[in-house]
Amino acid sequence: MTTTTLGAPAEWLLPLTLRRELIEQGFNDRALARMIRDGTLAKVRWGAYADGPAHRVLDELGRHALTSRAVLMQSRSDASLSHSSALPWFGAPRFGLDLRTVDITRHDGRAGRREAGVRQHCGGLEAGDLVERAGISLVTPARAAVEFTTVAGIEAGLVQVNHLLHSGQTTPTELAVMQRRFDRWPGSLSTDIVLRLADARLESVLESRFFYMCYRHSVPLPTPQYVIENDACLLYTSDAADDLLCVD
Repeated sequence: MTTTTLGAPAEWLLPLTLRRELIEQGFNDRALARMIRDGTLAKVRWGAYADGPAHRVLDELGRHALTSRAVLMQSRSDASLSHSSALPWFGAPRFGLDLRTVDITRHDGRAGRREAGVRQHCGGLEAGDLVERAGISLVTPARAAVEFTTVAGIEAGLVQVNHLLHSGQTTPTELAVMQRRFDRWPGSLSTDIVLRLADARLESVLESRFFYMCYRHSVPLPTPQYVIENDACLLYTSDAADDLLCVD
């Protein structure tokens, strides 16, 4: 497993304590319930708790990240975060992510039991498919991106893929290799469309969504980050320009 040098927001690494650990420390369920009511503790998910005040300041992505960590801690088999649950650890924008459920992929390739708030995937993992971010086991950016395109719409998939391309966390070649591996997965048609539209020059959620809108309504795709010059002197860089309207 490769260990990345990039970290996660510090608040996502809030210490977690499992119920069995608290019981061993002398607390009982009545005491835990009382601490949750008075805000001392926050229940992250069943059997996993965090500091109440620190938990309350987390945004939606932060709470999902904390829940994802709890799921891995409680998993009875080796697993890594994948799909929508891996992407936040790569700085992904909120747009299109399903944060209601934690996605994990089991290392043993077996289908896991259904569990409230958790989706267990059994897609085969190969050498190089996993990285570590702030001590959390994840699928690689390329794999997370391609996985996501099979379960999300084209627009959401394009936003996430462009983020990873623009931030340099994956490349078109890595995405193409991963796409060939998953070409028989349900939803792979969306993957093909997303990767055809993907462009590392698109810097923001809004730009990617505008690009998708042009595709959706059969409008000629604009040139991202179009450079406007005068006598070889850079005057301005536009987020996008219609090639049909640009003049020398």
